[in-house]
Amino acid sequence: VGQTTSVLFFLGGGLFVIAGQFTYGLWTGLIGWFLWVSSRQNQRQADLRDSLAGLTASDLMVSNCPRIQTGTSLASLEDGVEAGSHPRCFLVLNGASLEGILAWEQVTAVARELWDQTRIEALMTPLAALRWVRPQQGVVHILEAMDREGIPQVPVVDNGRLLGVLGRAEVYHFLHHRFSATG
Repeated sequence: VGQTTSVLFFLGGGLFVIAGQFTYGLWTGLIGWFLWVSSRQNQRQADLRDSLAGLTASDLMVSNCPRIQTGTSLASLEDGVEAGSHPRCFLVLNGASLEGILAWEQVTAVARELWDQTRIEALMTPLAALRWVRPQQGVVHILEAMDREGIPQVPVVDNGRLLGVLGRAEVYHFLHHRFSATG
C-alpha cells in the first residue's frame, strides 16, 4: 500500500510539473519519495522478522565463550586468543564469580594504542545490567528487549545454569548467511 501510494504521489508530482505547477509537483514528488523509502524500510523489517520467526535463544547462542579474569588488559586478552579466531564474547570472572560479559565489538571499539592500559571491566556489560533469557525464548522478542534496553548481549540461562550468550552479532551472522545463501 505504501509503495503504491508513493508511486501515485510521484505520478501526481509529474502531472503538476507538466501542468506548470513546478513547486506543487516538487513537493508532491518529495512526499512520494519519503513514502517510498519508508515503505521499503518497513518491508525490510518485516522480512527480517520473518527470517527470525520460530528461532529461539538456544538456536543462535554461543555456548563456548572463553572465560577471562577481571584485571586483564585488552592487549593480554588478544594475546590469549588464537590468531584470526576472535571469539564473539567473553565471560568475565572474578575468581569463580561471573562479573559480566564482554563482546568482541566492545573490544574493537577501543583504539589499538589504548589496549595496554584498558582493562576489560571498563568495557564489559556488568552482571547487574544483563537481562537473562531462557533458551526457549523467541529471538525476535529478545532483540526487541535488547534494543529497548541498550544491551549488546544476554546470557541464556536454564535452571540457574549458564548455557551460553546471545548477542546481536550472532543474529547478524545468522541473517548474513541466510541472505547470502538466498542470493
